[in-house]
Amino acid sequence: MQSRLLIINCPSPYFVHVPMGTFGLCDYLNQRKIPVRMLNLALYDEARMATVLNHCLEKFCPTHVGLTFHWQETAEGVLWVGQHLKSRMDRLKIVCGGFTAGYFGEELLKKCPFVEYVVKGDPERPLELLLRGAEPREIPNLIYRNGAGIRANKASYCIDEETISRISFSTLTYLVDHELYIKAVEEKLGFPLFIGRGCLFSCAYCGGSNESFRLHSQRLRPVTRSIAAIVADLKRLKAFTKKIYICYEIDRNYIKALFEAMKCEKTLVKTFQLNYGAWQLLDTEFLDLYRDLFIIDKQEKPLFEISPEVFDNRSRQKIKHQVKTYSIQELKQNLGLINDRLGDSVKVYIFFSRYHDTARTYAATREEILGIFRLKHDLLAERFTNVKVYYDHLSTDVGSRYWESYVDKPRDLDTLISWTRRLKSQEEYGFPVDNLCIYIPKTLSDQEVFRCESLIFILKSLEA
Repeated sequence: MQSRLLIINCPSPYFVHVPMGTFGLCDYLNQRKIPVRMLNLALYDEARMATVLNHCLEKFCPTHVGLTFHWQETAEGVLWVGQHLKSRMDRLKIVCGGFTAGYFGEELLKKCPFVEYVVKGDPERPLELLLRGAEPREIPNLIYRNGAGIRANKASYCIDEETISRISFSTLTYLVDHELYIKAVEEKLGFPLFIGRGCLFSCAYCGGSNESFRLHSQRLRPVTRSIAAIVADLKRLKAFTKKIYICYEIDRNYIKALFEAMKCEKTLVKTFQLNYGAWQLLDTEFLDLYRDLFIIDKQEKPLFEISPEVFDNRSRQKIKHQVKTYSIQELKQNLGLINDRLGDSVKVYIFFSRYHDTARTYAATREEILGIFRLKHDLLAERFTNVKVYYDHLSTDVGSRYWESYVDKPRDLDTLISWTRRLKSQEEYGFPVDNLCIYIPKTLSDQEVFRCESLIFILKSLEA
């Protein structure tokens, strides 16, 4: 019997996006004549999810279902979908993959009876072999049950540049109701453009850092697609959307080379609006290329995101673990450069987060708070009217250095589930939390944390 794979992006009220690699996985399998479809349950309201899922199962008749467990926001969604599938079609083989699945690995099989297999790291070749009926012991990156218990094969497969450049990450027709997905992502930042996999940097808070990739994917170094492959994806995408998003610039020169290649394609000039997540400050060459290439509409201004995360310059160097970061003064100068080259025709969002292990005392935390709000005041006084500063709770990503260092029993799936539920019901803290904020320095007393939260609340209220 021909294997057929349905990949389900599990529901989350916070996370509508399909992990970017999933479109590429569909294309990889389709090129090898393995039927594959994708269903994004996050697109539907809770009352419709079961009906939509059941209809898709009946219409596509999969032999295998892949559950994307890619960020902590989907934890409860994975449990619901897995239990629903097994209650309805016990014969289905359920595979779980993604960053969070790879991180928990064998623990998922112990705690979730509905999961038959977990893929740790890159899924392309392992899933091809599994769907072709290979013996589980012969499949790299696979964790599975056998008569002796749970076995974990070596995670030896990492996709190479040649293979990742031969597959499309923009063929939207693999996705059921892809029109709904495009509408949903256009209401946010746009369709994410897939540049590569892995990271050079080791930011302490990030579950997609270099160190985190070693934990959940056994990936030691990034792999980047060819520029020609990305240009080909853009040519496909323009039939579906004009709004795209890039947040992957481990090499700024690579991004500029991509922009230069796009300029050589007349059909791609002034075709897309690009929202851009910058990992470094923006230089003149980048801004000029951006101005010449992308749609700049003052009615719906495109967005630049810059994430200093902390106000103190030395703290930024520590948590980002990069050879060179930037100071707040350099950030302000860069905002001036952006306005010089693009005027107020783009929005700039600056993101700070709390709490980090660089501010362990009330005095240090209070200085952070006041510095950020002074910056807001300075930007307004200097007429940076297109700049908005955000100051949110840090989300403690699974697999990050913070998660590994500061969470009790970090490799226990129950830790994630219990924290998710407590935060969702606002049981953990006496103040609203807008992220999976697990880490708060133990050196801050409950009273001091309350004082910090109260100070931020008052300052935000005064701004309003």
